[in-house]
Amino acid sequence: MAFKLFRPSALALALALALAGLSARADLVITEAMSNSAPTVTADWFELSNTGNTVVSLSGLKMDDNSYLFSASVAMAGLDAIGPGESVIFIEGNASAITAFRNKWGSAFPRVRVGTYSGSSVGLSATSDGVVVFDSTGTELTRQGFGAATLGSSFGWTSNNSAATVSTAADSHGSVASNGDVGSPGRRSNATVPSAPVTQAASAVTGTGFTANWQAGANASSHVLELSTDNFSTLLRADGSSGGGGIALTAASLSQAISGLSGDVCVSYRVLALNEGGASAYSDTRQVPLNAGSCGTPPVFTGLSNNTPLSGVVGDSRDHYANTGTVFSVSDAVSAANALVVSASSSNAAVVDNSGLSVSNSNGTVTLKVTPVGVGYADITVTVRNEGNASASRVIKYAASSSASANASTVWPSGRSDLSTAVKVDDNHVLLADDEPANQIMLFDRRRSGPAVAVFPLTSIGGTMGVGTGANCESITGASCDGETDLEAGFALGTRVYWTGSHSNNKNGGIRPDRWRLFATDLIGSGAGTTLSFVGYYKHLRTDLLAWDNANGHQLGAAYLGLSTSAGSGLAPESANLDGFSIEGMTVSPNSAAAWLGFRAPLVAAPGQGAATAGSSTGRTHALLIPVTNFNTLLQANGGTAGSATFSTPIRLNLGGRGIREIRRTVDNQYLIIAGPPDGATGVAPKDFRLYTWDGSVGANGEATNLALRSTALTSLLRGMSASPEGLIEPSTALTDNVSIGILSDAGDVVFYGDGTAAKDLSEPYRKSRLDTVTLGSTASYVDTDGVSDSTESQVPSASGGGTGDGNGDGTPDNQQAHVASLPTAIGGGFATVVSAAGRPLSAVAANALPQDAPATASTAPYGAFSFTASGIPVVLGGSTENFELFLPYHPQINGALKKNRLTNQWVNVATSVVQVGNKTKISFSLTDGGAFDTDASVNGQIQDPIIPVILPAVASVPTLSTWGLLSLSTVLAATGWGAQRRRRGTLAGRSGKRTAA
Repeated sequence: MAFKLFRPSALALALALALAGLSARADLVITEAMSNSAPTVTADWFELSNTGNTVVSLSGLKMDDNSYLFSASVAMAGLDAIGPGESVIFIEGNASAITAFRNKWGSAFPRVRVGTYSGSSVGLSATSDGVVVFDSTGTELTRQGFGAATLGSSFGWTSNNSAATVSTAADSHGSVASNGDVGSPGRRSNATVPSAPVTQAASAVTGTGFTANWQAGANASSHVLELSTDNFSTLLRADGSSGGGGIALTAASLSQAISGLSGDVCVSYRVLALNEGGASAYSDTRQVPLNAGSCGTPPVFTGLSNNTPLSGVVGDSRDHYANTGTVFSVSDAVSAANALVVSASSSNAAVVDNSGLSVSNSNGTVTLKVTPVGVGYADITVTVRNEGNASASRVIKYAASSSASANASTVWPSGRSDLSTAVKVDDNHVLLADDEPANQIMLFDRRRSGPAVAVFPLTSIGGTMGVGTGANCESITGASCDGETDLEAGFALGTRVYWTGSHSNNKNGGIRPDRWRLFATDLIGSGAGTTLSFVGYYKHLRTDLLAWDNANGHQLGAAYLGLSTSAGSGLAPESANLDGFSIEGMTVSPNSAAAWLGFRAPLVAAPGQGAATAGSSTGRTHALLIPVTNFNTLLQANGGTAGSATFSTPIRLNLGGRGIREIRRTVDNQYLIIAGPPDGATGVAPKDFRLYTWDGSVGANGEATNLALRSTALTSLLRGMSASPEGLIEPSTALTDNVSIGILSDAGDVVFYGDGTAAKDLSEPYRKSRLDTVTLGSTASYVDTDGVSDSTESQVPSASGGGTGDGNGDGTPDNQQAHVASLPTAIGGGFATVVSAAGRPLSAVAANALPQDAPATASTAPYGAFSFTASGIPVVLGGSTENFELFLPYHPQINGALKKNRLTNQWVNVATSVVQVGNKTKISFSLTDGGAFDTDASVNGQIQDPIIPVILPAVASVPTLSTWGLLSLSTVLAATGWGAQRRRRGTLAGRSGKRTAA
């Protein structure tokens, strides 16, 4: 049997659609009416609800009152359709009536959709009346009747032709009281209101339309899409025509095709979710520009000003702006933040190519990362565009410097170029201070190149410090101030940090009282969250130092240090005569009782030498440390009282003709020192920068002992960059050769961007300093602090018999070795040479007359006695044993060396060998730190005691003799003429870490 394809006729199709529409309209119910509104009165209105599950068209509907006549009915306008579960309002009147309704009910039901009707004899009576709705053919769809109305209360129904109830607040319809009326327009139950939908980006955008998309609101029965080109003053239909009151859709509908649009326009859309409990909040608004249109006002930048300056480093893996980026916010009045499109472009591909710009937008928080490829400047234009094609732009003035001079660990703190001191907060964070204009302390992250984590202007933390400005500032005639404290040094003691200005004149020798500040701040918090609190300051330190020197407070002679002359008007701190005045280092003593002020200038004479001559560099060999013994009580809110500071004996350091540029105590009570020229650097010694370590020991003459020059070469560290190492970051562990330390360098004279402009002359964001992490390195040599002048040591006959200056014959001049000292003998003529075989630095080396209690005379001890201190000996349980050598003019009869046993008071031969070496007699002996022959009796890294080379009778070794043997030896010694004269040599003050012998 054959079948034919059935094709319905047009009439049949129209009939089917009509029946479907009729079936859907059967779900329409009048559910509320207001016929007696209370003042402020609104027009009569009724609520029409869709109780079904499909969208119902409202096209062609009419209403009448209780005459219930189609012939008397009037058109219902303004709404094209109603969604499942939705309730809409129809009010008698026009747009003004809708406005009055919104004013009455807007706070309670702000998003209910409202249509209108108007005509004669359709008003609702307050005594009794009814409402009926017909379709366009006159078919009655729903009717309700009611009696006398209560003023201000609506009537409510749950189904057609059911009994009316008077609305009361919180009834089953969800009624509320609003501006005198009680009702629930737009809601017919207490069901949970849906959550707001979320719009999605439009798709299928053409010149005439697009597809609107969204995510559903929870608990929705239907959606209403509102579409507009005038900020929702006028709504559009899906075909682009005006009107309709919104596009009603089912809850399952999450998109809607829009067509019929034209021109350069911006189309906005938003969505409501609805159910019988009412309408949700609006979704966000999505904007769609068509053709060349743009939507609304431009987006807004927050946290990124136009012409913002930023700087980076080419090829730097730690560059903050390449790794973390700069972060700012964007927002828009209409488009969602995450819908805003942010882009960036560069004006100079040779500095920053567009491929080196990375932009991300996380819900309005934008991160821009910049990776440069070349040195120079580029304008980076950042543009944000909303969905409506409206845009805003900001320009970043970017500069990139080279990393060619960097080491593997180098980072580049930006914002300051003349950073001069570093105070450690933790292993990752450090406080840095600048000796140029701004009185600020900055917190930096050592792990990155880039800006400070935080900046603390002194004024913002209470540190005004009475700093003056202008001529004759701070009541000092002839002075001139610019408010610059010239911060040069600082150190932490617990959570308190002490800072000092240079206390110097300016570069032209002008008096600058604004630099005369010693102050303190307290650390609050930790890590990147560290903040500072100002403690107090002292402004009379320079005045006190000068007065102390002039009054011979150090017992070296009045004005021995020449501080008043060095600080005098007209003398620059970087005087070529090494006699300027500038404090550039500060630390704390080993016992934390004194702050040690480290001077870049002046250099002073060595201990035992006369005062250096003013205006001359001659004899200026040693750097200067001055202890301030009451530093922790000087600081006051008003700057303190002149004359309050107290000082102790100055310490002089042989740093090879260099001054102190930074000094830092470590956790194991050692010291790191950056030494540099008092005047300008050339890179050639002594006008270069070197790294020293020191155990804090000081000889009786006030000279630092056991100073070690480290192998790390600071000048080569900079790899040709014209920077000056001026800051130290100490390790968190004890000093060893392999420990890492931080070196901060002032880069104010460096040209970073290839434009010929020095960093210190750039605007602040482009300035940079340099921070390197380096290995401390081995000891290159110890500083020669043996107490014997170089000229004296150069006169010793060489052991080889040819020439002078090499007393032990090791091929190196004795005056170039800290562990070798040559000097004239006290008696007998000629020179002796003392050697630490392990390379320990020697100090206080002297030739002495025989002690009074020594069992020897000039005939048996022809060269007298010798004393010395050996330092830097490893401190171990039981004491380290060290080997020493003593070279004398050859004497065939000398066969021993006596030292006094401090436990038995007996003189004992300690020589382990006596041999001839060329024209010398070489005596070898061993001593133990803290042992019987170490007079300081402590295992402290020092050995000290006199030693006497002697002619011994041919008897057994003294240390192994019995008591009777010792008595016999004494008799023999007496018989051979050993003297019994007693004279006690004065001893030098010892410090831990040394051994002394004599």
